[in-house]
Amino acid sequence: MIEAVFEVFELKKEIFSSLDSTCGENTILATNTSSIMIEDIASALKAPERLIGLHFFNPVTVLPLVEVIAGSSSTQTSITRAMQFA
Repeated sequence: MIEAVFEVFELKKEIFSSLDSTCGENTILATNTSSIMIEDIASALKAPERLIGLHFFNPVTVLPLVEVIAGSSSTQTSITRAMQFA
């Protein structure tokens, strides 16, 4: 699941808090943030190791890049799966 809302910490935290209880336990949760710490957003989760950063650069037609960002709790499995997806 990739979240890509405005860079508003409280909004992102609210979204991930909701997703934490609705997504399956094997679902990787990704934020498209470019400025908020992954650890701060992950504080909304019961299992913060599920969260990674997946930052798509814009405009995609000019900059076809994706940055995969590990938080301090992110699992290697989540990072590897995100890299395969990207």
